[in-house]
Amino acid sequence: MPAEIRAVIADDEPLARLRLRHLCARAGDVSVVAEATDGDEALAKVRELEPDLLFLDMQMPGRHGLSVAESLDGARRPLLVYVTRPRSMSSSPPSPATGRSISIAIDPAGFGAWDIYAARRCGSGFETPENLGRGINTVDWEYNPSPTPDGDTIAFASNRPSGQASDLYASTRVRGKFTPAWNLGPLVNTAADEYHPTLRVDQNRLYFVRQAINPSGDS
Repeated sequence: MPAEIRAVIADDEPLARLRLRHLCARAGDVSVVAEATDGDEALAKVRELEPDLLFLDMQMPGRHGLSVAESLDGARRPLLVYVTRPRSMSSSPPSPATGRSISIAIDPAGFGAWDIYAARRCGSGFETPENLGRGINTVDWEYNPSPTPDGDTIAFASNRPSGQASDLYASTRVRGKFTPAWNLGPLVNTAADEYHPTLRVDQNRLYFVRQAINPSGDS
C-alpha cells in the first residue's frame, strides 16, 4: 500500500478550504493534517508538521503565496500546488440599487451545509441576515450568489444531485419570495464544475468559471 500523502491547505476562504478537503478525501491517499488562513500561519504549519504537499493560495492576508514559497527551505520542502481563482468566492458586494449584501453562511439553523442569505444595509452596518428560503437553499451546498441590481433575480452555484456536478441555477423573486430555482441547462452546465456566475443584465450576458481540469485525477 502506498504511503499516505500528508497535506496542508493554506487559503483564507472557508469554501475553498472545504473544497480542497473534499478533493483530498476523494483521492483516497491524501490526508489533510492542518489548515492555515494566512501566509504566516501557513509557513508555521509547514515548519512544524513537515507535510509532503502544500496547497497554497496565491492571494492571502499578509504574506502572499509566493512569499511563503520563497521562505520554504530545507530537505523537507513540500510539493507546492498553487491555488488561484476569482476572488469573492464566498460572497458578493452589496447591490447599489438595493443596498443589500448576499452572502453565504454555515448555519445549523439553515437548510443545509451552505445556504445563501441576504442582509439589508442599516447605517454603517447590516441588519440580521435572512435565509433566502427553500426556493434557493436545499440540504446540499448553495454558494457563489450573484444578484441583479434590483435584487429580484439571483444566479448561484449548487452541488445538488439534480445537476451533473457543481451546476449553475437561477431564481426570481415573486411576491416577496424566491421561486424554486431552475438549472441553467446544458448550454451552460456540463459534467465539469461550473462556479462564480456573474449576471450582467445591461449586457444581457452571464459570465462564469468552468473547471476544465480534474484536480483529483479521476477519469
